[in-house]
Amino acid sequence: MSLAISLFITILIIYNGFQSIDPNKIKLAQTFGATKRQILAKVVLPGSVPTLIAALKVNAGLSLVGVVVGELQSANVGLGYLIQYGSQIFRLNVVMTAITILAIVSSLMYLAISWIESAVIRRR
Repeated sequence: MSLAISLFITILIIYNGFQSIDPNKIKLAQTFGATKRQILAKVVLPGSVPTLIAALKVNAGLSLVGVVVGELQSANVGLGYLIQYGSQIFRLNVVMTAITILAIVSSLMYLAISWIESAVIRRR
């Protein structure tokens, strides 16, 4: 479920990033005799790094939402199940613990992506 939610959003974001590359840079590479693979590797992908990082940030949140919603629907284990079960038996501490764990996991995922972003930007 997580993959299905994230896949379409990712494709649209990355396609939009590829379309935003300056056409003059592509024409310049073609003028110098670059092949399509070289244009992709030397012009399009490096120019799309900020878009790819933004897609990663969006997908981190969407994947967690997809997993939790899937667990709310039909799971016997997991944080979504704990939220649902805790609300059914009126155990607020179980619900809040699951939500706190989700917040920590999402923060760690965001920090990891930010670290990757800063590493990639330093290399550029």
